This record gives sequence, structure tokens and C-alpha cells, in this order.
Amino acid sequence: MATPPDTPRPPVAALCLLLLVAAGLGLHGLSGRDLMGDEGAMLAGSFGSILAGSLDPREEFTGHLPLAFWIRRVSLLALGSEPAVAWRLGSLLAYLATPLVLWSPARRAWGTGGALAAGLCLAACPVLVFHAHDGGNYALSALLGALVLRGLADLEAGDGRGSWWLGTGLALGALTEVYGDLLRAAGAAE
Repeated sequence: MATPPDTPRPPVAALCLLLLVAAGLGLHGLSGRDLMGDEGAMLAGSFGSILAGSLDPREEFTGHLPLAFWIRRVSLLALGSEPAVAWRLGSLLAYLATPLVLWSPARRAWGTGGALAAGLCLAACPVLVFHAHDGGNYALSALLGALVLRGLADLEAGDGRGSWWLGTGLALGALTEVYGDLLRAAGAAE
């Protein structure tokens, strides 16, 4: 059955270009950085001690909650603990997914060209690329923020699936970063 001529075709080429550019930026130098900051601290302790220390204000309070640790654990079990890629795979995948999650509302607002430009700008953001190369939870926090934004934009446009995006972003965000939980609590109080 032929597709009717007025049916919009999916922008496969634009999405492929966006993913290709993001993958190039995300993979370049992924294993070149030494483990640093939170990554080094995670090597020194068990999962329980790291989580307890990250939430203890008397220690080095980082506010990290367990979702990033769980993702990293699966990655380390699958790839082994030696390659830096295993430590950073969750961050890399979260970085790659962030502009893709925002594609639909950006395309709705600005068309395919505008969505591609916005996605490329996001993929090239130096802070986001830096955190794609970091085993912490920062790239994951950006992805979950994108899920929340996608949900809000979809609900504003009358798309009921926005509830799913919003709920998923909020629920997973509650397992990622205590600072996000504080923002959610403040928003709920309004």
C-alpha cells in the first residue's frame, strides 16, 4: 500500500546526521581521560559505601542517588571493569539520547531544519560532551531533564503521551540526583 502524498515522511537523514555527529563527539576521547573526581572515588569503595557517603553531609556530600550506579554496574558486568568505556557507557548513551528525546518538540516548533540545528547545538555543547566522557551521573541528569521538557512540551501541544515522558523523567530523576529532588519538591509546593 502506497503512502498518501500528504503524509509527512520521517526525517531519517536528519536524525542519522544528528546521531552520527553526536556519536563522533561522544566517542572521540572517551577512553583518553583518566578516571577522575567521582569516578576515582567509586573505585575506592563498595556500592553501599559510595551511596552512603554521597548522601552523608558529614562526608563529601555529592547528592548522587543510585540510578547511575545501577547503570554502571550493568555496564561493568557486561564489559568488565578495565576499559574506561565500561565505566562511561551509561553517560555516553545518556548523552546520545538527549538530543533525540527533544527532537519531536523541536521539530514541531521549528520544523526539521530547526530541530536538526537545535539537536546539533545540544550535541556539540562542551559541557554535555565533557560529561559524556565522565562516569558520573551528570549526562544522565541532562537526559532526564530532557525527558521532563519533552513531557511538558508534548502536554502543551495536546499530546497525551507527554504524561509518560514527564512521569518517566521525574521518576528516574528521583533516583539520580538529590538536588533534582529538591527542585521537584519546591515545584510540588507551588
